[in-house]
Order: sequence, then C-alpha cells, then structure tokens
Amino acid sequence: MYRMFYNRDIGGDVLFILMEPERKPTRTETKGIVSALYDGDDLVGINIQDLSKILKIKAKGMIFTPGEELVNVVNHIIHRAGLPKLAYCTDSGYRVATVSNVEKLNDNFIIQMDNGGVTLTTITSHSNIKVGGQIVIALDGTIQYDGKTFKKHSIDNIPVECHICEAKELRIESDETGAFIVDGYKSGDDFYLAGE
Repeated sequence: MYRMFYNRDIGGDVLFILMEPERKPTRTETKGIVSALYDGDDLVGINIQDLSKILKIKAKGMIFTPGEELVNVVNHIIHRAGLPKLAYCTDSGYRVATVSNVEKLNDNFIIQMDNGGVTLTTITSHSNIKVGGQIVIALDGTIQYDGKTFKKHSIDNIPVECHICEAKELRIESDETGAFIVDGYKSGDDFYLAGE
C-alpha cells in the first residue's frame, strides 16, 4: 500500500508518496523533479516537485484512492527517473462494517462488527455506535490521514483488529462527532471505491 499527499498551502507544490511510514529515510536520490527516499536500499517514499506544471490537482491532504489517470501520470514521471511504477489503487484499506454487538467496558465500548463475513473486534470511546448501524473502519496495514499505519494489537487481552474512523479522519466535513455513521453499503464494501 502507498498513500499520496498533496496540499500546496502546507507542503508547497510537491506530491508526497508515502510507502513505508514507520521507516525513516537515510538517504535521498534526486533526478530532475523526483526525489527518491531510501532507508538503506529500500524505497520508502517519493517526492515529485512542481507537480502543478504537469498536472492540475485540487487535493488538500491525503488522496485516499488516486484514480488511474493520476497514477498513470505519476508512473510516467517516476519511471523516467528510474523508479518502479506504482500499482493502481484497488483497495483503500477503509471498509464499511455492520455493528453486531456493543458492550460497555468502563469508559469505553467493545465493538464487534461484520466486515463482509469476517467478524472484527475493537475498543472505542465513541458512544454513538449502535447494533445494526454501519461504521467506517481502517483495517490492519492501512496508512491513515496522519501518515501513520494502523496495526492490529490488543488492549487488556481484547483484540483491536481495526480502527473506527471519525469524519475528520476520512476528510469529510461534518459537525458530528464520534464514529462516522453511514448507511446504504454492504458490509465489507470499500468506503472509497464502492460503486465505482
């Protein structure tokens, strides 16, 4: 999985491609407008300078599911710099899950949900989650909006197999707080790619 980030107001006219968020670059190789970031011999990120001279882009932050046109342009640029091409985005890592059980645990809740036939468990402080409702979750290995990767773990022997998302984490403007509630999806649908 990789993530693209572009926000001209904050990062300048640079497309950031993050591949290994936990790894820090130890060296950079620059060819023209492309900077390849390496940790040892492993490519962990790519920066493309002056993107607006090549492509008009309106993004302001993470690009959850870059379309084929954007990936094609990026691949042309990075391939000319001697870097491997990126795969098309066929999985955002964000799924719609249907809540099957809610159990209070001190100030938190243990949530069980159906993710397309797979039962997942997590812990959350969000109190707006109801049995039968649909929520958006980030799966294990998903690079999130802040550049960190969600990794499943456990808290007090309770599995935390996914992360329940708020609207701001999904880059959706909303006055609502708590878990982002949706409807009209099938359990297991990719939140960003369903219906495409």
